Parts: sequence; structure tokens; C-alpha cells
Amino acid sequence: MVLVIVAIGATMLAGLGASLMRKGPLVARAHETGDGDPDDVARQIAALDDAFERKETPTDSERADHYQARARLKARLTSALARRDGL
Repeated sequence: MVLVIVAIGATMLAGLGASLMRKGPLVARAHETGDGDPDDVARQIAALDDAFERKETPTDSERADHYQARARLKARLTSALARRDGL
């Protein structure tokens, strides 16, 4: 019984290690979201700001959504700049 439990535990640890060592999905995700190019993220922030400024009277909900989306983009920009600069 102990041998079966140890074998199952070892298999689970090996699977966890293999999934953590895989870089494919993370690299693909960064490429899909534009995290690799700081200029692209900066353009997305500018487009978001332009769209928000075109609204004549934004509601509190729209304003909150804009600030949250802008904060997420700024975090991505900071990450992209740090990655580009090797930090």
C-alpha cells in the first residue's frame, strides 16, 4: 500500500515539475497580449484614453472601468519595459 502511495505521489510531482518547466504557453500568451512590445502597450493606453475622452458624460461605472483597464495596461507596460531593459 505504501509503495502505491509513493508511486502516485512521485508521478504527481513529476507532472507538476513538467508543467512548471514548460515555457510554451507563457511565451505564447505574452506574444498574444502584446506584453513583449512596450510601444504596443503604450499605443493601447493611448487608444483607451482617446476612447474615454470621446465620451461626453461618462458614468461612474464607466469611469471606474476605464481606470481599472488603464491600471492593468500600465502594469503591463512596466513589465514590458523591465523585460526589455533586462531588469
